[in-house]
Amino acid sequence: MHVCLPLGVERGQMIDVVIKYLDANPAQRHNPARMLTWLALLEAFPCDYIKTRNTSGARLR
Repeated sequence: MHVCLPLGVERGQMIDVVIKYLDANPAQRHNPARMLTWLALLEAFPCDYIKTRNTSGARLR
């Protein structure tokens, strides 16, 4: 599975997404930061989101 960030998404927005994910999923905090970050961004920006709402400029991560 891939994360597809829309063009123009700012670093601060990505940080906000991760913080929101951690607040909503406190039981996951024992997992590595890299995994938590990926899960948060995957939930917020799945590739299907881009395909259905913004067909230009998606970047795979």
